[in-house]
Amino acid sequence: GQHSFRDCGDGANDLDLCCNWHGGALLGNSDKGDHSIATHRSVARDTFRVSCYNEPMQTGTVHIAIAQAAPKMLDLDGCLAEVERLAGAAASAGAQMVVFPETWIPGYPVWMYGQAPWDGELQKNAYARMLDNAIEVPGRASERLGELARELRVQLHLGIQERDLLSGGTLFNSLLSIGADGSVLGCHRKLMPTHAERMIWGRGDGSTLNVYDTELGRVGGLICWEHWMPLTRMAMHSLREQIHIAVWPDVGPNATLASRHYAFEGRCYVIAAGSTLSIEEIP
Repeated sequence: GQHSFRDCGDGANDLDLCCNWHGGALLGNSDKGDHSIATHRSVARDTFRVSCYNEPMQTGTVHIAIAQAAPKMLDLDGCLAEVERLAGAAASAGAQMVVFPETWIPGYPVWMYGQAPWDGELQKNAYARMLDNAIEVPGRASERLGELARELRVQLHLGIQERDLLSGGTLFNSLLSIGADGSVLGCHRKLMPTHAERMIWGRGDGSTLNVYDTELGRVGGLICWEHWMPLTRMAMHSLREQIHIAVWPDVGPNATLASRHYAFEGRCYVIAAGSTLSIEEIP
């Protein structure tokens, strides 16, 4: 289906955002007026500085695609091939940005909720396979994704399982952002894994809370339960996001509510991306 939202403001800040890929959902700020103007005050030792910004987004239409599809679970090469297929189809339809849900590569470990007994052989084997199929940044898989983004001339924002380069054994729930020129804009690690996720992923830190200046506007993103963290939201809002990527395992009522609230509070457009998955698709 197609969902579109138009800001009600006047003048050069008007923007249409259209999502027309795999029934994705686009959530936007509904306030009238110029929401791109704000005042930021900061105190640094004995210095008081007030700065104002007015950074209009590009005029016209920005096409953003959400891949609401099942990953090839625990299969890195299979997932990369699916990204190439889905992103290629979206780019052919005019998309300038393609978004993939939380840990879509190589899949969200749904079995950890109630299916992870102490010393469980199946679960240990699944973790080992997940570790083998995770992405290192930089690495072979991230370079392949960069080449794809450059070839298609689209931004790619992908939920991934990131394998730490230093330890080689710690996984992170990460959001990898790649520019249309193929360069890695950044890789945000989820600050605090939620509930049973702490058996799988390590903790991130504030150093990866970034917003990127791009040809489509100032783009940032958070992962799942981070949208319920007030100080995290405040940190992102202060970086003047214009387009916010919200990745989830699935976009149910609570995720929709949190995404809409983020758009209202942050005065930005929110792209909420969630997966589909059936029992048959879990190896």
